[in-house]
Amino acid sequence: MRDSRASAGARGHAGHDPRPCGGGARSPSGVDRHRRGRDLARAIGLVRRARPRRASRARGGGGDVTYYPVFLDLRDREVVVVGGGAVAERKVRELLEAGARVRVISRALTPALAELVACGRIAFRRGEFEESDLDGAWLVIGATDEAETNRRVAEAAARHRLFCNIADAPARCSFLAPAVLRRGGIAIAISTSGQSPALAVHLKRRIASFIGPEYATLAELLGRWRPLVRERIPDPKRRAEVFRRLAGSQMLERLRAGGRTAAEDYARALIEQWACAEPSPEGAPNILSGGDGS
Repeated sequence: MRDSRASAGARGHAGHDPRPCGGGARSPSGVDRHRRGRDLARAIGLVRRARPRRASRARGGGGDVTYYPVFLDLRDREVVVVGGGAVAERKVRELLEAGARVRVISRALTPALAELVACGRIAFRRGEFEESDLDGAWLVIGATDEAETNRRVAEAAARHRLFCNIADAPARCSFLAPAVLRRGGIAIAISTSGQSPALAVHLKRRIASFIGPEYATLAELLGRWRPLVRERIPDPKRRAEVFRRLAGSQMLERLRAGGRTAAEDYARALIEQWACAEPSPEGAPNILSGGDGS
């Protein structure tokens, strides 16, 4: 049965001429008049031409998605982990290291997770996932081996406007968990946009081979020196140059060779030298002959 709207819209088109047979020149149909009126209105600026819609991109892993990298402060914020297996255990440990309050929803737990429950490190509800489990959460992680459960977790999180990561299912994720290399306060995150976690791990190992523990010490010292540099060098542009040169100077070599004390003595001398130096025409301290190693 034809849609009545389609039948009405077909009047005046070829194949259904409403004029008597043999009637002279064909008069414009309603559809034709509408089109001509619309074109005229566009020509004189009464109607704005609709902008073509951009093709929507599927969520999740793939080279066409540009992710926004961010580091989250999860201290004392509740994160829900759905699942109780090995993947969930790894996620829970990482969340606890970040200071999160973790609540696990699962029918069963690994021995390690059960121990965390027993000692009060994490909260636990035994059973199937329910949407009410997300109440009070800041973040959601689905780590089950059941595709249907993971789908329900992702959809419930979207309804609650919560960012959600589903293990091994980037198309259902609103955020991805990168491979992370940590050196003290330094955290280097590596992601392949969900295309190859194995490659991300390989890159992490490559980077770890030349970013050693001395970088953690350098980061700590640079943080401690910030107040001194701000006090001794008030000009923001010169101060930024000082920080850049400190991070790129011979500090790492001194940390490796002489230890922390030698590095601190060297840095203080450089800061004082920069503070007292006359600025160059470009605005940076004119101490290139001082051998800062940058």
